[in-house]
Amino acid sequence: AALYALSCIGKEAVPSLLDILGNGSYPATLRILAADLASSLLSRAPGGHEFKSDLADYHQWVPSVLDLVTNASSAAPLGRSALLVLVALGDYGTNSQIILPALLECLRAPDAQLAEAAASELWRWPDQAHAVVPALVPALAHDARPGVASAVADSLRKLGAAAAEAVPMLLTLTNSPDPAVRGLAGDVLMKIPQFAVPFLLTRIEQLSRNSERSVQNAEAFRFAAMDL
Repeated sequence: AALYALSCIGKEAVPSLLDILGNGSYPATLRILAADLASSLLSRAPGGHEFKSDLADYHQWVPSVLDLVTNASSAAPLGRSALLVLVALGDYGTNSQIILPALLECLRAPDAQLAEAAASELWRWPDQAHAVVPALVPALAHDARPGVASAVADSLRKLGAAAAEAVPMLLTLTNSPDPAVRGLAGDVLMKIPQFAVPFLLTRIEQLSRNSERSVQNAEAFRFAAMDL
């Protein structure tokens, strides 16, 4: 109850909440609650630009939060809550230059929920798509954890045009033996039509020259192209 009351103060509560999160002497449940409240306040950013400008000074908490996310000894729920704080802090100042590599690393985390949390937030860096997209597409193709693959596809969909370089690989994945991968790849392609259409039309032509099954696949691509 005390933490909820503290969070009602608004932006002034963020430093105290981050201090609680970083203090290993507190119970994990309390630290998780502090993380959730802090990330909520950081994301809401009441007061608009002025509040965000103030929070640019909060980079001093980034190392400790980053350690919670990447440290294998951290309890998984605490690491996931800390990751959301890390993402929120990435909106301020130059923090994103430190935070983005950590999120990319978390894609390969053994904890599926941590990897999923990281994957679902990577769309927030469209200006860093040259680093994000090459990490997301292999995860879509090879990560057998359904929640992670779905989160990866969702981030690629949200990146939209910024994910253009993924189109050739996504088209390759539409031939995957795994129907779930095929479906996810197709869903992402539908969100970047200005780049996908030329590739789809080329694919239709290539497939229609082959076997009966390929002709059926070509028809599927043709209907997909008509929907764009």
